[in-house]
Amino acid sequence: MQKKLSRGKSVEYISSYKNTPISALTWKDNKPVTLLSTYAGKLPETIVKRFNRSTKSKIEVACPFVVTEYNRHMGGEDLLDSLIGRYKIKMRSRKWYIHLFYHFIDLTVVNSWLLYKRVKEEQNLPVQFELADWRKNIAYSLTKSGDFKNQRGRRSISIETKRASTRALAMHSTRAVRTDGVGHSQIRADKRGRCKFPKCNGYTWIQCNKCNILLCNSKTKTCFNRFHDE
Repeated sequence: MQKKLSRGKSVEYISSYKNTPISALTWKDNKPVTLLSTYAGKLPETIVKRFNRSTKSKIEVACPFVVTEYNRHMGGEDLLDSLIGRYKIKMRSRKWYIHLFYHFIDLTVVNSWLLYKRVKEEQNLPVQFELADWRKNIAYSLTKSGDFKNQRGRRSISIETKRASTRALAMHSTRAVRTDGVGHSQIRADKRGRCKFPKCNGYTWIQCNKCNILLCNSKTKTCFNRFHDE
């Protein structure tokens, strides 16, 4: 049927799923264009100008409403595809739904970052995270949230050696991790250092087993509890 359509003609089929109308439309431009939408359909049609190769002049052809809407918003879709393609999850699988699942994850991460940027701009605040850092923080929060380390005392030499080899990948705990209330136990650090709680100038031996940072915890300074509560 698509090959028999003349330029500017279209065929639409309408169905519904859970009381939601669905329009499947094929429109003949230079080539057949097929669109599926729950928002727009064929009507109302508009008139657009297209170049005719045989007459070497522009002609007017009918254009369905769903095509007009797609062209009006396609800049946002192209930008979204570009952002997803920068740091796309690459998983090999022969099952189509696996690719669809990871695409939705990429889509959710990018949309959350765009909303984060919009909120910062509305509040006239600087954007602290670019897309790559945003993905890193989400991944770090998901892998650390709810994690529990049954570890007491000084760390072994083997763990110290491993940490030194991966020091470039270390990240500060995100708010989701430090406030999850799981596995944040106090251990004695190998070396006394400055407390990492904001505006605290104290020195301490106490370190959080999960967050891996030094925090004061005494009668006068409760940085450890405040850091994991705020």
